[in-house]
Amino acid sequence: MIAPSSSASAHPGAADRPLLPVPLQLAAWFGGATLVGLALIRPFATSLVGFDAATYVIHFDRLITGRRIAGFVTETPKPLLTLIDGVTQALSPDWRALTILSILALAAAVVLAVVLATRLAGWPAGVFAGIVLLNSPTLIADVADSGSDVWALIAWLTAGLALSRPRPRWGIAAAALLL
Repeated sequence: MIAPSSSASAHPGAADRPLLPVPLQLAAWFGGATLVGLALIRPFATSLVGFDAATYVIHFDRLITGRRIAGFVTETPKPLLTLIDGVTQALSPDWRALTILSILALAAAVVLAVVLATRLAGWPAGVFAGIVLLNSPTLIADVADSGSDVWALIAWLTAGLALSRPRPRWGIAAAALLL
């Protein structure tokens, strides 16, 4: 992704080689995005969870226990988020676990955006995509509430990566967009 300038080395083709191995770059993006998310959202100070995430947990609990929902719930259930949030809440009854999971999902979305933008337009576009996502107040607010936008973003980016390959993977893209 990030390559040295051609004057940095006398070796031919050195400009095409990245400064760091790609897996290390992606791990750095993931770690950096996680730290930014933790710093901005501060899940250990408070346990804010939006109405949507709480609704998914209620839906999961009622499905597992076989009970009906006692009242009218205004949020449409989303099967994948019901499973993700419900299992997370069942494993850790602390609501902060949902927020931390959303922060990790944000980090994954940043990595996917960096990879997709780099694949399509080069490393400057990848760096730009990562920085833009980490500076999106709307996305950060949704992550703080454990909302669904970051999960939709992951699905869209996965579809974009599947379709931007030399041989597009239509099935993977369709499955990602279906979720």
